[in-house]
Amino acid sequence: MTKVFAALVLFSSVMVAAAAEEALAVKSAPTDAKIHFAGRFDTRDAKGPRMAWPGCSATLHFNGTAARVSIKDNGKNRYEIFVDGKRVQTIKPDAGETTVTLAENLPKGEHAIQLVRCNESFNGVSQILGWETDGPLVQAPAPKRSIELIGDSITCGYGNEAPAKEDRFSNDNSNASLAYGFVAAHELGADYSAVAWSGKKLWPNNSIVDLYPFALPDEKNSTWNFAAHRAPDAVLVNLGTNDFNGATPEEEGWVKAYIEFIAQIRTNYPKARIYLAIGPMMHGEKLNICRGYIQRAITESGDKNIAFIAFPVQDGKLGYGADWHPSAKTHAKMADVFVAALKKDLGW
Repeated sequence: MTKVFAALVLFSSVMVAAAAEEALAVKSAPTDAKIHFAGRFDTRDAKGPRMAWPGCSATLHFNGTAARVSIKDNGKNRYEIFVDGKRVQTIKPDAGETTVTLAENLPKGEHAIQLVRCNESFNGVSQILGWETDGPLVQAPAPKRSIELIGDSITCGYGNEAPAKEDRFSNDNSNASLAYGFVAAHELGADYSAVAWSGKKLWPNNSIVDLYPFALPDEKNSTWNFAAHRAPDAVLVNLGTNDFNGATPEEEGWVKAYIEFIAQIRTNYPKARIYLAIGPMMHGEKLNICRGYIQRAITESGDKNIAFIAFPVQDGKLGYGADWHPSAKTHAKMADVFVAALKKDLGW
């Protein structure tokens, strides 16, 4: 009888596990109208939206207890998962097409799950292929606010989870959802988009400006349709750290390039509040020179809806990320500065 009972228990547990698998019966298309996307996604492939910029996110609202995503990745990228606004886990899907559990055993009721790409564009394109939930999707309103950041490794969150400055960059110690821009957006309940790549400059070469027009920076036929997408309420540009890492760039050319980029942003976003920022890795004479260039660009642009933000030089008491980059704690302090500016200027 004991063996029979044990067999029944085993059979029962298998059935329960199978039932749990089968419970995610609501299968939704990757671009279901109830899914909310933030950041730049390329939607030309009918199989699902593709993303590459750090911090791209997709949020689903549903009534149930569990959710999964089917995703195509190269096995290099990590994704931060937020459930009802709280960080719950970081996932790293295997290479190829896989289905990953985002959350399970949640209390019965309505939940919001956000999937955020942690890694940079040079890690390759990833693609969402579909969603599974154990209850119906719910249409939820999009955030009322939206911000866009343009920058380099700082904005990407380069090495911000590394324990020390002596550590080198890796995909596992860099997290765009812990970068100052995303942290600020999360605190303010705003959509977030980033156009950022480590090592990029403003001028005269290796410029992020060259990648600004694209949904996928390595695919030059993936032109981003600015008119078809919601314009951000605020744009922050944080460039200069790489430009001044070495010989000081020629002033007239650099300022002219910044003025032209400001005009390009303004054409795409006529009403946005634009911030030009610097820091926190620069210091001393180079910082002062860069600040002067930026302030000159602001004045000579003639733009009346623009301001300067100086992020404080990073403090070793808050630690350092990989290769002397800002730590997650420094990013949090930077987010506080940005949030304060948005609250003051836009009444957020």
